[in-house]
Amino acid sequence: MSLFRFHYLVEGIASFIVEEVRDITQYCSSSVNEIVFIHSAGDLQHGLHSGQIRRGDKVFFNAGSLLWDYPNVYDADALKNMIAHRFTPCFDEQGIKLGYRLKPYAKIVKSSRSPKNQQQLFSESESETCDESTLDDGESTDTLFAKLLIADTKKKSLSEMDFVYEDAPDGICSTIQQYKEHYQLSIGLYVQEFAIDEVAISLIVKYANHNQHVYDLGLSWGGVNGLTVKGIQPGRFTATDGLWNQRYGGMPWQTKLQPGVTPNRENLSGAFPAAWVLMSRQRQDMNTWLSSTSN
Repeated sequence: MSLFRFHYLVEGIASFIVEEVRDITQYCSSSVNEIVFIHSAGDLQHGLHSGQIRRGDKVFFNAGSLLWDYPNVYDADALKNMIAHRFTPCFDEQGIKLGYRLKPYAKIVKSSRSPKNQQQLFSESESETCDESTLDDGESTDTLFAKLLIADTKKKSLSEMDFVYEDAPDGICSTIQQYKEHYQLSIGLYVQEFAIDEVAISLIVKYANHNQHVYDLGLSWGGVNGLTVKGIQPGRFTATDGLWNQRYGGMPWQTKLQPGVTPNRENLSGAFPAAWVLMSRQRQDMNTWLSSTSN
């Protein structure tokens, strides 16, 4: 109430703990958006099947999980690639960035936006950022942003862009779009700004802008300006896809699991299915405890 008294506009209340925001609007003087923050796209899928996330909810997850998911350590080729990446004598950071691919569950199977509207979106989105992100200390802020907003003619506009996706295991993979449409969700993205390089954020921004019918809450960027990614580069043991340490707390995407289907041994496949089930039980126990203490 005091925030409204000082003329602050509260768009929503968000938390990583669903119970903190569920139905909180009934305690507010006016209606607010209840927003759930989660770590990964896999958390979105897991939350919907466990009942933590409900039909019509507003959810934000880390967009870095569109570029990274738990590797299958039982796959010999995947394990060999992991070891080679860590211990190759000539580490190629540019090669890492050029190798970014969207995960198969990020694929958009259809678009509700016409090419004309896509071109209009590109014109209104401050163009593309320039590859040059370094400036002399003496250059002014106006000069800085003028350079950042210069369109790179070598890159395709949003209306012409083809995103590259990894192949789905066995050619089967449910998608974020399918879950959004089935559960009528509103979805937004965010990243860890101090742990993302310029190629990753460029790809994520274009992907989010191109698919606003899926990511209708947009991309949340908490950095002061685009230069927060200056100098951030991937290393042998450091990923700069924006996911940071949330990669160890988020759930993997279960490729064979479909919206509206009860998880079982057949459709729980891929990385760490046992952990997926264990997390579901832990959250159910927590909900039971919360219910008992409130009563």
